[in-house]
Amino acid sequence: MIAETKKLTKTQKAKANQLQKDLFQPIVKHNIDIQKHGEPCVNARTLLQMWDSGLFADNPDEFIFLLKLNLIAEHFRELSISQKSNISVNLECDTSRLYIGLVAKNYKEMCLLLNEDTKTGKAKIKQIENWKRFFDFEKLSNSNEYIILDIYPEPFPKGTKRNTQFTNQLAVLILRELIKQKENDEGNIIYYTTYRKLIKKLNVVNQFFYKESLKFFISKYPEWFKSDSDFEDFKRDCNIFKTLTKRKIKGAVQSALVNLKKDNLTYYAEYHRIKENDSYRNATTNEEIYIQSVKKEISESMGYRNSNVATLYDAEKFNELFKERLQVEKGWDYVFYQLEIDTKKDMLLKHISEYTSYPIVKSIYGLSGSKENSIRLEYNSNLSNALIEQTENMADTKIKNKMKKFRESNTEYDDMTDEEIVQIYGLDKEILNKYNNQYIERQKSLINYLISFNKDRIQELMDFYSNQICNAEQEFIEEM
Repeated sequence: MIAETKKLTKTQKAKANQLQKDLFQPIVKHNIDIQKHGEPCVNARTLLQMWDSGLFADNPDEFIFLLKLNLIAEHFRELSISQKSNISVNLECDTSRLYIGLVAKNYKEMCLLLNEDTKTGKAKIKQIENWKRFFDFEKLSNSNEYIILDIYPEPFPKGTKRNTQFTNQLAVLILRELIKQKENDEGNIIYYTTYRKLIKKLNVVNQFFYKESLKFFISKYPEWFKSDSDFEDFKRDCNIFKTLTKRKIKGAVQSALVNLKKDNLTYYAEYHRIKENDSYRNATTNEEIYIQSVKKEISESMGYRNSNVATLYDAEKFNELFKERLQVEKGWDYVFYQLEIDTKKDMLLKHISEYTSYPIVKSIYGLSGSKENSIRLEYNSNLSNALIEQTENMADTKIKNKMKKFRESNTEYDDMTDEEIVQIYGLDKEILNKYNNQYIERQKSLINYLISFNKDRIQELMDFYSNQICNAEQEFIEEM
């Protein structure tokens, strides 16, 4: 049922704000680690910690493949930046100081980061609306803070709705999923799921994103696997890529849900479910606070800022400690996080053009299957391009940060150009060795085969694994 809106106390507002910010902290932590320790160190640590957590313990091949894709995406960024190095900075909105996950404490700080003057009244509203052409953000419900969700490689044209390349498409796909559900006695649709299950239901990446595909790439590109370290690197890169891709999709889904709620089309809530004595129930407010405090304590004891980061790097240990605390202190079997999306059929009769930028004068019920698939393909294409853009920019940012720190260490380098410093001191040697042409080729291939809906590539994967099954069956018969 749809919950009644209650006035929150100051303490509850603070906790609600912290919960919202915690959703994005893994992204912040990742970006900080990249600048502080370097990409190879971060990726190597991730591989070891995720392996220790027991992920894909029954299928090491899938784990190897899973970790590879982040480095693939990263490398595209460097290539793009090198190709665009002569393009002037867009002076209309300077986003160079922003990064995904950044939290600005208020409007004044946002203006400072963007090098813009503060405004009031209608001018302020127009200014904030204009920002949405250059980057995606959310203002926390119970404070003045802003969280940066995405930064666009090119601004959207004036008049374009915010984040149309993601939220419009996902809003349509989410509503299409909702209308498949049965109504209750009061004519309401109450849909219980998790972000992981919902993303899979939306079918926005191809089926092999969720499957083990390492053997296919070994067969297709044997030159990539000349040593054991090549094999391990590929596993690691793929796993990180998939993790970041899921995180990016989840962020876009959350943004779409927020927009649908603002348009009074749906209501959504996130909360913990508790299994106790073979029965399930929702956590009370006091229990939610207890759960968050336990997560925080365990995370900090492991050396991480919060549970999102802890479960990313050492999920097995965190989950073991968390479950043990809950059983000892509360007698609970386990706790899981649930997403609830609620609506009423009559609420979804509005034309799609009224709440998205699509000129579709039909309700979600009248949308054809072919148009739904077209929207899904559009999202898939935008996602692929965004992943490439996101990672292309990563190496360039890394080099710039390293150069800045190098210059700050000694004023003697003020008269030297960046090119001279790089040539003399080899500051980008590590990066150049890491982001080579073969790496870029691998990134493109993984995105093409695991994300894209290209029919020929999907058929190629299907044919490969069909042959694998046939060969295994033949070997079994011969051994009998």
